[in-house]
Amino acid sequence: MSTKNLYFIQPSFFYGDSLYIPYASGALAAHAFSDDEIKKSYKLKKIIYMREKIAAAAASFEMPFAAAFSCYTWNFEYNKAFAKELRALFPDCVIIFGGHSIPGGTAAFHDLPFADYLIYGEGEESFNSLLLALDGHAELAEVPGLSYRLPSGQFAANEARLSFRTDFPSPYLEGIFDDMIRNSPYKFSAILETNRGCPYGCAFCDWGRLKSRIRQFPLERTFAEIEWMARNKIEYCYCADSNFGLYKRDTDIINKAVETKSRAGYPQKFRVNYAKNSNDVIFEINKKLHESDMNKGVTLSFQSLTPTVLENIGRKNISIEKFSELIIRYSDAGIPTYSELIFGMPGETYETFLQNVDLLFEAGQHDAMFVYNCELLVNSEMGSPEFIERHKIKTVSVPFSLDHSEPVSMEAPELSHIIVGTDTMSREQWIKTRAYSLCVQAFHCLGITQCFAIFLFFENNLKYSDFYSELISFFESDDSTVCGAALKKLRLKLEKFVRGGTTWTHHDSRFGNIEWPLEEYLFLELAHEIKSVYGELRGFMETFGIDEFLLRQLFTYQEKILKLPQKSDGGFQLEYDFPSYFEGARRGRREPLAKAPRTVFLERGGGFETFTDYARETVWFGRRNGKMIYGDKAAMRGGERNL
Repeated sequence: MSTKNLYFIQPSFFYGDSLYIPYASGALAAHAFSDDEIKKSYKLKKIIYMREKIAAAAASFEMPFAAAFSCYTWNFEYNKAFAKELRALFPDCVIIFGGHSIPGGTAAFHDLPFADYLIYGEGEESFNSLLLALDGHAELAEVPGLSYRLPSGQFAANEARLSFRTDFPSPYLEGIFDDMIRNSPYKFSAILETNRGCPYGCAFCDWGRLKSRIRQFPLERTFAEIEWMARNKIEYCYCADSNFGLYKRDTDIINKAVETKSRAGYPQKFRVNYAKNSNDVIFEINKKLHESDMNKGVTLSFQSLTPTVLENIGRKNISIEKFSELIIRYSDAGIPTYSELIFGMPGETYETFLQNVDLLFEAGQHDAMFVYNCELLVNSEMGSPEFIERHKIKTVSVPFSLDHSEPVSMEAPELSHIIVGTDTMSREQWIKTRAYSLCVQAFHCLGITQCFAIFLFFENNLKYSDFYSELISFFESDDSTVCGAALKKLRLKLEKFVRGGTTWTHHDSRFGNIEWPLEEYLFLELAHEIKSVYGELRGFMETFGIDEFLLRQLFTYQEKILKLPQKSDGGFQLEYDFPSYFEGARRGRREPLAKAPRTVFLERGGGFETFTDYARETVWFGRRNGKMIYGDKAAMRGGERNL
């Protein structure tokens, strides 16, 4: 009996010079080849892990018995084009599609006419059973979560069932990826799964409809996988757990990662999805990661703070008071934090979004905020026809966003389905609100006008939303200015985006061969012409009636603390103690601004040779670390202060 050749296709994109290891395919293969019958009948020939030229890659297959495609938003179109080519070259090859982009039932066959089998939900046991059935050792009707064609030409769909197993073999420890890493010239990032499942049911998330109890994989397996990553020089480890920090044993996992990096040098970075209710365990975890330089800041996320939105999406948040306490606690420990919002969910309006941002700033979150478009995922509750109809959701299909990747000409362009309208927000309001969100991130969170807005909030009782709304209006009225021209370009981009005519990113060779998310690109445009920008901002700030000498001092401080590609350390003289003032203000305390001479020294760390280096190291790599401005906390030494 001839061996059946088995192929997996799970391509990813380059991020910098690194690719993700195809963990999902490896997990399926590791479990399948732990079965003696499968091991006897099948051979794992190859895993396609990068976007190779489809015709050449498909033609390189050797008598493929089956090809299994792991699908998500970043590779679904590529997989479909590959499968179509494969069907033409090898008509008898069994084509299997699975992953988060595959819904239950049989409707997906209309979009995948070349597929023989679809697997919905968790894949290990279903894939294993399917291979056994194809080899005559089981019945198709017994395979959970499987949709398939009947001899009559009709379709059948088996009910999925949740697994509670924790004994799946590790693809790392079973050697699935060893040859791939050994023979590849590329660097790899890896996914670590210490548990599986999520008890929550957030409507925007495609884990939400699979709502299940969390089951933990053995600690010995996790520790051994971390050691494997160290041996294979994996620089970046992404922990895919849905609620890391929920269990005390998660501290043991971090201790292992920190110890392994200290001893072996890898993994260098360790990123996780934290449990939404931050606790002492999560604080201690972040303290350890920060001290070992393994994290990029702590996520304190809300998605939205609007009660109607939270009700619509089935989510509850920590209180804003608790959030403010956490900001101060992490700040005291020198650990940067960042917050995330999802934009465009049903129930949000222009006014409520501005209130969300006000609440975050007033609570002390000034360093980093990320506002993501709401993407409609096929297996989420939000992606169901009933939810779409109930909230009058309108979407646009746009090229998949490849933040910080190199520009690529894709053979099979990927698509994202972005919400650009609901029953509470028209497309026009979407553009207006999104433009505001991008300006707030670029001007405030990335540091250009942060001190101005904080000062006016405390001294003039001016809401942050009013400050930035007025700033936008001021510059939109004159597009001959640097700021006005940048905002005009931004609005034109958004108008084109809601028609499906452009990407969410922007490429500009001045800032490297990188696709920049729009808020970072807006910041870089302004930072590149920063002298002109601050000259224009002077006219805007003069409208608030601030004492002329005080305003000059405020501008000096704001301009100097913004990190730019300057090359040497330096000091500057102030007549006001702005460092102490803003340190208190960021903690929500209004303290009198002391008029006292201060010399402030900036420890720049050498600067950057080019603006491209600055853009990469400070804006891309440093944004989550709160590295956009020099901090306020520092030791006072006889009237001098280091920042």
